[in-house]
Amino acid sequence: AVFDVRQDAAGRILIATADGAYAFDGLNFEPVSRVDSQAQHSPVRAVLPTRGGDVWLATGPMFQFHLDDDVSKAVLVWPPGEGRLLRLRGGQSRIFTVSDGLPSDRITTLTETADGQVWVGTDRGLARVVGDRVIKVVLPHTQDAITAVAERGGAIWVATLQALWVGTRDPSVWRSIANAPKVTSIRAGENGTSWISSYQGLWRGIDASQTIEYVALDRFIADAVADGAGGAFAIRRGSALHVDTAGSVAVIGDVPAAQRLLVDREGSLWAGTRVSGLVQRLPARVTNVMPAGG
Repeated sequence: AVFDVRQDAAGRILIATADGAYAFDGLNFEPVSRVDSQAQHSPVRAVLPTRGGDVWLATGPMFQFHLDDDVSKAVLVWPPGEGRLLRLRGGQSRIFTVSDGLPSDRITTLTETADGQVWVGTDRGLARVVGDRVIKVVLPHTQDAITAVAERGGAIWVATLQALWVGTRDPSVWRSIANAPKVTSIRAGENGTSWISSYQGLWRGIDASQTIEYVALDRFIADAVADGAGGAFAIRRGSALHVDTAGSVAVIGDVPAAQRLLVDREGSLWAGTRVSGLVQRLPARVTNVMPAGG
């Protein structure tokens, strides 16, 4: 199972899997977490390569979104067990825990902002890491699980299944978005927009006005990423979809149990899945790169 897919500065595809984190250079997979023996074969739920060359890993059991036709029943389902936050730098690992200031050791999402801070979403709130300091970020009226964090044009979007906020890095000033959907993912787009996946379809965040608008697909969307031309690729119940700038939807193909997407610098679409491992979509076909057992 592949839980997260990113690309580092060297062009490698980094993946978080049920058996550790790996880097794919186009030919071979190499363990990312070998410098930390406990993380090498542990489940990794999120991976984040930074512009400075660090790699951050969130280890531990992976949560799932509970699917129900009644959106009001949307919850995160956690298996037993705790996790850890690791920073890999220069062949050394540094562990961050609740004793360092994290709200929880169960980490949901990792994001780097333009100033190099790493924002950490957990099942009990939000924090940011500046150097070796962990600073809790206080959101209005909540300590709920953070489902998504993204930055675009200085605006930071933060979501739980109960609310959506947009704010600033420092000082932290937050504004709640009225009538927001139940958000599963937020990814930076082009031209001052962010793509917001939710239980109620695909939405677009407008950074300048700090507003959102409905785009398409009125049911559960696990993730969506910008296509580089103003539209987006999205995952919906085992299908990879393309949504153009007008909101028209085309089915790309079947990608069973896909949960995370990446468009690399060459324009290829990658999907991390629970049952088919890592899948890459080439111009004419969908190919399996890493088998399900990886």
